[in-house]
Amino acid sequence: MEPIEDMKLSANVEALLQFPKDNDQARINTDGNGFLFCTTGDYRSVAVSGTSFEDTAQIITATCHGLMKEMPQNTERAKEVLNRVKEIHKVYSNRLKGDSGGIAALKATIDLFDKTLQEKGGNFTSSLCGSFVFVDEHPVEVTSSDSSWRGVACQFVGNFYTKANNLYTTASQYTFGTLYPHEYTPSTDPIVLARQQRIANIGCQLKGSDGDEYIKGLYKQVPFNSIHSLLIGSTVNTLSLNMLKEKIDREGRAFVNKDLPIIIPIGFEYGGMLERNHVALIVIKDNCVEYYDSKGLPCPDAFREVLEYCMSSFTKGGKIAENRRVDQSDIHNCVVYICYHITDRLVKNSPMGVFQSPGPTLKDIEEFRKEILKVACPPDMQVEKEDERSADLMAFSFSDFPDQDG
Repeated sequence: MEPIEDMKLSANVEALLQFPKDNDQARINTDGNGFLFCTTGDYRSVAVSGTSFEDTAQIITATCHGLMKEMPQNTERAKEVLNRVKEIHKVYSNRLKGDSGGIAALKATIDLFDKTLQEKGGNFTSSLCGSFVFVDEHPVEVTSSDSSWRGVACQFVGNFYTKANNLYTTASQYTFGTLYPHEYTPSTDPIVLARQQRIANIGCQLKGSDGDEYIKGLYKQVPFNSIHSLLIGSTVNTLSLNMLKEKIDREGRAFVNKDLPIIIPIGFEYGGMLERNHVALIVIKDNCVEYYDSKGLPCPDAFREVLEYCMSSFTKGGKIAENRRVDQSDIHNCVVYICYHITDRLVKNSPMGVFQSPGPTLKDIEEFRKEILKVACPPDMQVEKEDERSADLMAFSFSDFPDQDG
């Protein structure tokens, strides 16, 4: 089977994911150029016309094979696609009464896809989990070179104590923050008000959209470019590397002044029962690509290629720098830390690639929430709906919209 181009693979994956569940009127087809498209089939939908279902099944199969080749990097995404392909098979089996070579081909693809998922098992999430585990393995935790059961037990108890202590700290901060929040003028907009309440409570975890609004508000102080779609709309560990590069390319093409600094917040989805979503940051400035994880962990190997891609795309023979300083020891302030770091690099103009110790204290971070309140959600701000929108609606450069206020 002829391999599918990266652009078509990404577009076709999105088309498959758009195929609705439990809708026997839904349709999917190919335009004859190798691109899939679908509709819900209701009276408002644009009519789907194109080639036969056999031809469509061939493109679906090629798309599935493309995803299987990228595994185990995108297993979670592949599972979603497989479920939609099964839905397509069910709908068209009923519609065509099984009288189509495309139905048999699609069933063979589903069986192979299922088998590949079982065999390759691992995923991009597991390869990235070191960057966003619930409570990471920091030097303050108990470590032991004793491999006996006593040594292992001591290490387990010590690590459990550290995690329990961090949970207690967060709970205490949340209780204090609820009773004594930072002061603010309540917005009349319910969505903005909810954001104000989250930010004002020093023990409350912020959403990625809260950080995104801060980034947009910060443009009024200093011009820069920003790429949103690795934070809003999708998380990086649910996408293949090719999809990540395509998102960076698409938004990068919108930059008017490519010499401005670039901010790329990164959202990681949780990887297990004891893990939380986490936000890290890429800053590109002064010919340097900087990776900042507030927990001081290095960039995961599976994501390092993204840093190298940014370096080749946005610098001229630049360098990559990583933060190894442990700033964050709680489980709810990652968005506050990246907002603090962005301000440090862009507003205070601190040198890139230099991470002097000590870093910001917890008191600094708690106080910085006041700045986020002021910048991200002024009381006169009005929004029509929750701003965790599709990343496709947000592909722009802040240098394009100097008056943008979120």
